[in-house]
Amino acid sequence: MNDKNAWDIYWQSGHKESCISDSYDALSNTIRNIWIEAAKHLTHKVEILDLATGNGSVPRILSKLCTNTKIIGVDRANVFPLNNEQNSNAIELIPNIDITDLPFSKNRFDLVTSQFGFEYADENLALPQVYKVLKEGGSFRFISHHSNSKIVTMNNRKLYEFKRLFETNGLIDTISQYTLGAATSSQLLEVKQDYMNGQFDKSNQISGQLIKAVDYFISQAPSDTLHTQAKDMIARIHAEQSRIEQMSKASLDENDSKSFKALAKQLGFKDVASKVIEVDQNVIGWLLTGKR
Repeated sequence: MNDKNAWDIYWQSGHKESCISDSYDALSNTIRNIWIEAAKHLTHKVEILDLATGNGSVPRILSKLCTNTKIIGVDRANVFPLNNEQNSNAIELIPNIDITDLPFSKNRFDLVTSQFGFEYADENLALPQVYKVLKEGGSFRFISHHSNSKIVTMNNRKLYEFKRLFETNGLIDTISQYTLGAATSSQLLEVKQDYMNGQFDKSNQISGQLIKAVDYFISQAPSDTLHTQAKDMIARIHAEQSRIEQMSKASLDENDSKSFKALAKQLGFKDVASKVIEVDQNVIGWLLTGKR
């Protein structure tokens, strides 16, 4: 599965955020406050560009804070337009856009934003595009993954979980074999039990849901329909694995932050700064800012 397809599946499943749990109020409030602060400096009719927008989390927040504002969100994935939401007429989401080649004129936008998205691109190609589309005096504000953040470290633990799931003759293999009639229910139950007995972290989001799926598959006779259901489930698991691998690779450490700032200054940005975002004494990400 390629990188883009993983995000197509994720966003088309209806997620509104890539990394923020609705149950983590402190994190949600901290992120929201960052965008509230950005909106305070927008005192007139402006245009905002949100990069790697997903399903428009940042545009939805900013559209409620800024009146007479046009917000365009772009994403490399096949994201959906916002429908039947308050202020959705002020937001345009454009799918299949690579932020290293933005299709906008020079000096157009007053603010360029990104929330856990810009860092997935090659900054040497993407940051000059930001400079190109910003107006003189315009600014950028990016929230990016920190390599030591709670978000990244929690998700990195899942990578070993995926490794175990996709072992040859492991649980995923045996589910597929069972739905084809090439493994018995007893064999599938035995592999399931071996997996559950493994001494490693198992998330409810991945292993928990998969164990429930095994019980469902065993209750059904092997068939083409059942195999198709298994293939769809496995594709979603592969997509989640790819998404987390990309996150781990994209996250920025201290040296990456310094390199970003050096590149921004070299391109001509002013007031370039980076700040570690913390919530409840946990590192969450980087806040990267600058002005053209």
